[in-house]
Amino acid sequence: MSSEKKQNEHVLVCLSSSPANERLIRRAAQLSEAFHGYFTALYIETPDDRFLSPEDRQRLESNEKLAQKLGAQLEIIQGSNVAGMIAEYARASGVTKIVIGRSLGFSNRMHIGSKNRKLIDTLILLAPEADVYIIPDQRHTISSGLPLHLHFEAGSTLKNFLFSAAMLAVCSLIGWFFQSVNGAESNIIVFYIFFVFLISIRTASWICSLCASAVSVFIFNYLFTSPHFSLRAYDTRYTLSFAVMFVIAFLTGINAARLKIQARNSARMAFRIRILYDMNQLLEKSTKPQEIMDVTARQMIRLLQRNIIVYPASHNKLQQPSVYLSDASRMLTFDPAQEEAAAEAAFSSMEKTGHGTAQYADSNCIYYSVRLNHVGYGVIGIDVSKKSLNPYTAGIVVSMLSETALALENYHSKQEMEQSRLLAKNEQLRANLLRSISHDLRTPLTSISGAASILLSDSDKLDTDTKSGLFQNIYDDSMWLEDLVENLLSITRLSDGKMELHTSAELMGEVIQEARRHCSRKISEHIFQTELSSDLLMGKMDARLIVQLLVNLINNAVKYTPPGSHITVHCEKKGALIHTSVTDDGPGIDEQDKEHIFDMFYCGKKTVADSRRSMGLGLALCKSIAEAHGGTIRLTDNKPHGCIFTFTIPAEEVPEL
Repeated sequence: MSSEKKQNEHVLVCLSSSPANERLIRRAAQLSEAFHGYFTALYIETPDDRFLSPEDRQRLESNEKLAQKLGAQLEIIQGSNVAGMIAEYARASGVTKIVIGRSLGFSNRMHIGSKNRKLIDTLILLAPEADVYIIPDQRHTISSGLPLHLHFEAGSTLKNFLFSAAMLAVCSLIGWFFQSVNGAESNIIVFYIFFVFLISIRTASWICSLCASAVSVFIFNYLFTSPHFSLRAYDTRYTLSFAVMFVIAFLTGINAARLKIQARNSARMAFRIRILYDMNQLLEKSTKPQEIMDVTARQMIRLLQRNIIVYPASHNKLQQPSVYLSDASRMLTFDPAQEEAAAEAAFSSMEKTGHGTAQYADSNCIYYSVRLNHVGYGVIGIDVSKKSLNPYTAGIVVSMLSETALALENYHSKQEMEQSRLLAKNEQLRANLLRSISHDLRTPLTSISGAASILLSDSDKLDTDTKSGLFQNIYDDSMWLEDLVENLLSITRLSDGKMELHTSAELMGEVIQEARRHCSRKISEHIFQTELSSDLLMGKMDARLIVQLLVNLINNAVKYTPPGSHITVHCEKKGALIHTSVTDDGPGIDEQDKEHIFDMFYCGKKTVADSRRSMGLGLALCKSIAEAHGGTIRLTDNKPHGCIFTFTIPAEEVPEL
């Protein structure tokens, strides 16, 4: 998703007086922050609001204050059709995400079992362009250790039996009508078996199926066998019919209950698989150990709905823990010293410790070491003070920890590979440097030593012009060596980050003149020009380094262009930057060399007049200096032939007098 799309996200949360509404507001605030979008809290005032109790009104005001504290824009509108008003506001305000709650049993205007489901379904229908996020009320979850909300139960035991009685009454009415039109008794039996099946599917326990099977037999005997309205039966064959009817109804109910349990287990299995899949995807995107541990903790909270404590490890020692709460309103009341000792034991032994184990059994948490191949990466603790983990869930936890350890191992392997790559690169650079120095220093040193030897041994025999030529060669070779050493020192300091920039406001004209004085003597063989868009152009720079940059560019043009060529330094201000170009009309640079022209030790195929090879440090140093100033450097062609090297540095305003 692009940053522009994120900024246009508009998150809407619906306010109510429900105790669960605080959780919705916090989730909506987190969603808005994650998408860097707008956040609106909407309250719909209905005619029923006049019946709100003082406690509900106080809770509603508290929820409104919380929403505003978290950065929401509070909106209050009036209406009776809640879903329609939400959808209409969403369309008018460009809402892209709607956060709403769902409860299994809490009675409230925004959280009313079937009413709430109808509201959500209607909202999805009326606002298809918005994403609807349904946040369940965790206070009314199925007691399974999982945050899985399945509507298999009809409610309490009393409701189950009332529902069963109602279904049997309906079945009896259907049977009575069927008998009045001379229907067969066997068909009525089928009706009772079918309704027992429905009761088994809808109710929470197989006990209802058993009771419904027995009661259906008695009702059939009482209403539809002779004598009517009596539990006696004249025909003894009914005894077998009653037994078969009871067995079939009971087996049907038991199988329906079994299918219901299988469906529930399948849903839980799918939920766990989804947790593991999401965790795997998130771990692949994580780039730091802290992110990996954070993903693991949050996925465990999603799976277990328990508090999680994470102890990351560094240099084979546990660091300060991070606590992840399953409910932001709850706080941990553990003994830190005891919990830390249990975590240390888990890390050192690579075994499970804490609550219910042989070590530190009195701890509130159970601790697992995050390890792979006997290498520990940390410890994760799970709050089991209220309820222990069942074996299957513990197995899922171990699988999640294995994924975490593998992700951490991959991270450390990548770090080691990166370090090895850097070491190999540094070794390669060192080898290139030594090879270049041994090869390229030989010529000037040989020239200097040879000229000095001639002057020492045969000075009296040499005329003045010959001596001047030898002295000039010694001077030129010495200056070449001095430039080489200066470039080596400068580029090494810039690459290592050890050179500090001493920036100040400097006139570009003076800097260019200073660079001209330090250029090669052979610049006199070329036509050199300076062009300034203004005499008061000022840049924020380290003058010594910028002079060195200009000297390298100008000397580079002198070396690779024939005598009589034009070399121009052009300087102008564009916006907040000063653009300085060194232009020549020489033969130019081959296309295959342009891509690597600023690489260290890259020399291309060009040679200077004296056949001395360049070490390929000058342009690499120019790039480092420009980037150290926050600028750039680039190469373009000078039509019809030649090169243009352009670098940028920050501009400085001319102070008013």
